[in-house]
Amino acid sequence: MFDTHVHLFNEKLINSFNLDTLLKQLENMHIKGIICICESEPEIDMFINFSQKYPFLYCSVGIHPHNAKDFDEKTLRFLVNKVLHSGKLVAIGETGLDFYYNLSQKEKQIDAFISHIKLAKELSLPIVVHSRNSISEVYKLLLEYKVSIGVMHCFSGDLEFAKKIIDLGLFIGLTGIITFKNYKNLDIVKNVPLEYIVIETDTPYLTPEPYRGKLNTPLNLPLILNKVAQIRNLESNYVEDILDMNAFKLFNLNY
Repeated sequence: MFDTHVHLFNEKLINSFNLDTLLKQLENMHIKGIICICESEPEIDMFINFSQKYPFLYCSVGIHPHNAKDFDEKTLRFLVNKVLHSGKLVAIGETGLDFYYNLSQKEKQIDAFISHIKLAKELSLPIVVHSRNSISEVYKLLLEYKVSIGVMHCFSGDLEFAKKIIDLGLFIGLTGIITFKNYKNLDIVKNVPLEYIVIETDTPYLTPEPYRGKLNTPLNLPLILNKVAQIRNLESNYVEDILDMNAFKLFNLNY
């Protein structure tokens, strides 16, 4: 299994788990990869340290749209350069637009998103996109800047939007939300081609059932995988193989 979106160095997780113990557990369950979303220098320093011990850890660097109000392109490039030559930087993001919480001004979010897109294209890296209450604006920018590789993290749009994203060449990221009893977008899981789906825990958030309400970890990834298999009426091992290949393809890694 491959967890394509984890905030491994989030304070909540660090304060609740021994990361070495957690990562050894993941190593024992033969996890193939984890993408660590890093937004600050301390997070990147921790990533560099832990990735030397756990080769299945990879890094994506970006400034979340919530923090776009403080965005500075020089800072983004500084963070990217810290990990660029490690061979472990495989994506840019999490970036995008969030008009639900509006913790940063709309214009600031758009400017930051464009900067991330340009940097990802400059480095030939996929982009990890966050979108909430901003589908049309996100799609417009992806189209305008000809983004053709990346993932819509924690996909929350409808099937029509999913098809537009796939047509661009991007993948659909599914989280523990698909296990919730009130999840209403089963048609996404049923109808998006498996070749365009990846799974993610979004640790420490979005804990899947039956552990909803507790702190999430990548140990819960099988619950998401099994739900995809159940909804599509397929064997878990078969689905796992395809989703793993998708993740390796998305992040340009050797399978």
